[in-house]
Amino acid sequence: MTATLAFTLLAVFLLTDRSKAQSPPPSIKKAIDKLLNPETGNEALKQSCIRISRNLKSYVQAKLSKEIEFLKILKDFDTQKKLSDKINQLDNPNLIDDFIIYSAAYLIKFPNDPTYAERLWKLAAIVDLREESEKCRLLTEPFFPALINACSQLPPDNTFNLEGRFLSARHYGRNGESQKQEEVLNEILKRPKLSPAARYTAIGELGKLKEFQELFTEALDLYASTNDGIDSYPQPINFTLRSAIIHLELGQNAKAIQKLLSLKNTKPSLRKITSSPKTLETLLSLASNENELSLYWDHSKTWWPKWLALRKASGAKLNIKDLRISNLTESGQIQKTIAQSIATNNAILFYDQLDLLMHNLRWCPSSLNEVGTTLCFLLPQIQNNLQKDVHELLMLICNGTFSGNKEFDRRSKLYKTISFSVINDHNNAIKNIKTFLDEDSENDEVTETIIRLWAHLAINEKTETQGPKNALKNLLDSNKKLSNRAQTVLSLAQIYRKIEDYAKEEQLLLKEVKDPEIRSNQQVHQTLTSRLNEISSGIVTTKEFTKAIQDWVQSHSPEWLNFTLPSGFDDARLKNINIEKVLANPSLFKLSREEHLKLHVLVSSSKQYPRTLREDSFQRAFTEIYSSCDKYSTARKMLRDLISDDRFPQQLIQLLLVFSMDEALTMSRKRDITHAITHPLLDRKNPRIVSAIQTYGAFASTDLTSNESLSQCYQNISSGVLDASSFAVIAQIFERSLSIGSLDLAEKILNESTSWKVQNQLRQRQNVLTSAIRNSLQRAKASIPFGKSMHKLIATLYPDSSPNEIIDISDYKQSVDLKRLTEKDAFGLLLKRALSDTTIESSPRFWFDLAELMPRDQSQVGFSFQLIENLMRSNIPDLEKSFSIFSSPSIIDTDDKDLRERLFKTFEKHRDKDQDPFSYAATIITETQSGDIRLGKPVNIDQVWSGLKHPVLENILIPTKLGLLMAHKNIEKLKESLLEISDDQLFSANLLDVSWPALIMSGFADEVKKADQIAKEITVQSTAKAARYLDFQSIRFIYDSAKRLNDKSIISEGWFKYLDSQIISERDRYSLRIINAEYKENWEELATWSGKAVIEYPTYYNYYRPRGYALAKLGRTQEAIAALKIYIKFSKDEVHWKDAAILLDSLNKPSN
Repeated sequence: MTATLAFTLLAVFLLTDRSKAQSPPPSIKKAIDKLLNPETGNEALKQSCIRISRNLKSYVQAKLSKEIEFLKILKDFDTQKKLSDKINQLDNPNLIDDFIIYSAAYLIKFPNDPTYAERLWKLAAIVDLREESEKCRLLTEPFFPALINACSQLPPDNTFNLEGRFLSARHYGRNGESQKQEEVLNEILKRPKLSPAARYTAIGELGKLKEFQELFTEALDLYASTNDGIDSYPQPINFTLRSAIIHLELGQNAKAIQKLLSLKNTKPSLRKITSSPKTLETLLSLASNENELSLYWDHSKTWWPKWLALRKASGAKLNIKDLRISNLTESGQIQKTIAQSIATNNAILFYDQLDLLMHNLRWCPSSLNEVGTTLCFLLPQIQNNLQKDVHELLMLICNGTFSGNKEFDRRSKLYKTISFSVINDHNNAIKNIKTFLDEDSENDEVTETIIRLWAHLAINEKTETQGPKNALKNLLDSNKKLSNRAQTVLSLAQIYRKIEDYAKEEQLLLKEVKDPEIRSNQQVHQTLTSRLNEISSGIVTTKEFTKAIQDWVQSHSPEWLNFTLPSGFDDARLKNINIEKVLANPSLFKLSREEHLKLHVLVSSSKQYPRTLREDSFQRAFTEIYSSCDKYSTARKMLRDLISDDRFPQQLIQLLLVFSMDEALTMSRKRDITHAITHPLLDRKNPRIVSAIQTYGAFASTDLTSNESLSQCYQNISSGVLDASSFAVIAQIFERSLSIGSLDLAEKILNESTSWKVQNQLRQRQNVLTSAIRNSLQRAKASIPFGKSMHKLIATLYPDSSPNEIIDISDYKQSVDLKRLTEKDAFGLLLKRALSDTTIESSPRFWFDLAELMPRDQSQVGFSFQLIENLMRSNIPDLEKSFSIFSSPSIIDTDDKDLRERLFKTFEKHRDKDQDPFSYAATIITETQSGDIRLGKPVNIDQVWSGLKHPVLENILIPTKLGLLMAHKNIEKLKESLLEISDDQLFSANLLDVSWPALIMSGFADEVKKADQIAKEITVQSTAKAARYLDFQSIRFIYDSAKRLNDKSIISEGWFKYLDSQIISERDRYSLRIINAEYKENWEELATWSGKAVIEYPTYYNYYRPRGYALAKLGRTQEAIAALKIYIKFSKDEVHWKDAAILLDSLNKPSN
């Protein structure tokens, strides 16, 4: 940048007419000289920092975001220490925007700070990362260009001028601006007095750029230029090794060997500190015998095509080149990225990184461990249908044709064995294990792993236990230090537990808990100690445990589980599959959440699985069933029945007691916390449990309605070193402070959260908690004023009602589905919460539910309109606000002309398209649906809704359009609309309830067949989901599917009876009984329930259609006509409207 600017000034000067006869004016000459020869040293640094500070101030002021109170920050933080301390508090990834804001303030305010240049560079680096994904909050325009320009204004002898140039080059590289990246790197390489480290860094980055551009000759020349330092620095050795890999990728094996051999006489001390010493030494060893290296590369040719075929079969659309040169570092970066890809279920990233590993293995046998682990254990977590292909690939890699490297040979046998185990070929796995151990003389890490694999197979009943038991004992009794003693001990303990030799297990554990290596592993030591305590308190046999689970499940398993996974282990998805993999990754096997829970129940109840797996499955099943209870008393009983049953293992009881304690904390149930922490079965020798007892006990003794009491509890806990239980309690104190409207305490917790004393392993959790607290507080500041306004309104409406006198149903959790209560009880429950003096209900959803349940009179109408006005005037986040606006017709009768017009005027008065685009869209969509469409007026939805902005706009638009076209039987337009929808969307579970009947009406035979098949698959899982959540969309879909497919088996035996017993809300129960009666064509029953519904809910006009149908079938023509007239007058937006109109027409015609 400096050189370019100097050239421009010089060119301008030389192009003037006078330039030939005159010297440059002194001012221009001085400017040119300064740019070509910038000043250096401390004084130059000081002046440049002052200049940078001034320029940054001008830039920030010109581009500052409106919501940032930047001048206030500059004023409030008037000393370096005060502002520096604040920045240190904000120095973590979850607070990046605030870090940027306060750091910018520091750079503007304190240019004389000796660390100024470093702070500038650090801020530039952080802003670069931030703006890679989105704009930082400080400015309306990108900040990075100004910061990187500021770095270039530092004196050239300053470290952070150079670091700034590297940062600039990487920025250009990420953005695909390779020419600019190359210019910057070349500029760096031309600098005088460049340090070797900086030179090698620039060459490395420029070399990778050339590789990316497939200019391999230029890259090789760059790497070769570092040979002058090969006897002094490790980097030239790295470059030579990289050059060898490039030659291999280009098929130039002889040149690769030549490069490797050139490293033979380099200093071992330098080779040891290269980026990939193990790879280097392996290749050097093989290169000493050129034939061995060639044999390995020939061996790679046998399996490489199979890898390419497997990569293609994966279906992952990879944007990669045939020639790939990995960084060859042994820091585990590829493994970290693979772990990240699994956590995010990113198959493309996974296969991209696996491909890099395969390229490494292609040229170097030392990569087998990473490849084997990834193929055997990690790939199935991304994709579970390639096990056969993976096995065939591993068989080729590990086929024993290359034995020139001992480690490769031994690990080949290991992964070959593991692969046999993965595909359930246990006979071959055990055969390989025994052959390996018979021939083994090394007794190394591979030996240990093979023996533990043998033990795993025995524990899972794939082989006898005597062999692995003796092998594990021999390992532990040997004087050799084991690579993983802890896992070896655990394996042997499980073998003893498997054969129920508890005396030997106790003897083993008593010995091993004293071992220094075991004692150094706190988690394993605690596991062994807990197991010892369990043994000493009395062993539970497998028979007793099985009976205990069966009895508990019979008493407490929810009835809806009967409707999921009806075939049990005979389900086609579970055939010949390792059940542990299904339990660990249910989505890979297309199991729903309900099926996953049922599988845990089945596994825990079955003797055929290992005890540890069964205990784990029961624990997971218990926690989900316990958490899903609508009543606290129900949950307490299922816990009480468990802990009072001595047939359950004590350790399992302890785990579930701790879980109940966490659950009680989340619900702020002090009684249940006290019950758990005072229970004698809790292990008070476990330091984590002791800590939890103390912190949870402090919370249980706190007045949760008092700001002072909550504040004192927080102070007591946060003053010490925080652990996991402290985080949980502080999070709940924060939530309670918000619920009582104490924003000051919440603000204090947030401000202090970055300076808590925390164990190092919990730093990440601390950052996550701080981020969650910040987001929650930000939302609360917007929603609490709304909650207070609604509390004031309801208190005025019910002045004589005391929350404690309304109805005593505190046994119900706040999450209870209101369909499980009578409308009177549901209203009483919500009214009690609304009138509470100690809790502020700030969720719009809560107030809309209350308004919908209120008796329908003028008070309800007034309350509902005020609710909508308060909501639209509030600062609640736009998206949340918009979803409540969609619910307006549920609390306002929009079929009443006056109320509808009043609602639309309210919308018009308060909406703001620029400030609240989502809410604006919600008002327009609601007006269209409840106005023109409902009234049967012609409307072009695409046109009316064009320009609207909302995340779910398309999800509303498509079904609304299809429904409208079906209602009016506009077949041609319906066909056109269906053809515009992609197959993925058309057959998705979210749209199928609308697209399926639309396809039938349009006569698309092939598409209907596909929809039939998908619907059949969906209903298998929807039956349990509908029973669990009483979800009417699923209920209707199941009845519709049974009718359209003419398959009564879709509706499980006892399903309707169960639903009818659970749905207590009168209106919802009528809806269910009407749906069921219409499906069964029981016209008497349909007339009865629809008759009751229209009497009690006369303005719910959807009830009049089934009533009209039933009465027509029963020959009660005049009553049918009356019902259908009401329906077609008010329901022109419903799919059945045209059919109802046709039926009415036929009933009105005089009979012959």
